[in-house]
Amino acid sequence: MSDNYLISVVETWRVPNDGAAKELESEFRKTGNYELIKWAKQDKAIKEKKEIVETYVEVKATKVFNNVKAPDSDVRPDYR
Repeated sequence: MSDNYLISVVETWRVPNDGAAKELESEFRKTGNYELIKWAKQDKAIKEKKEIVETYVEVKATKVFNNVKAPDSDVRPDYR
């Protein structure tokens, strides 16, 4: 085991609507290798010439993998 530990990450996701945001939150809460400590979503719009041409939801999820004072797991991110 290394002396380096991943403590937490903040992920920002773009999803098409509130339903997809709820599904993503449910999926994140089911995973057992981290604790989801913060969840925020915000409706966004893309405008062209003052008209809305597309809407989406921006989601931010804060995941904690280890306690900073007593880390106990060797989590390695996999960005594929």
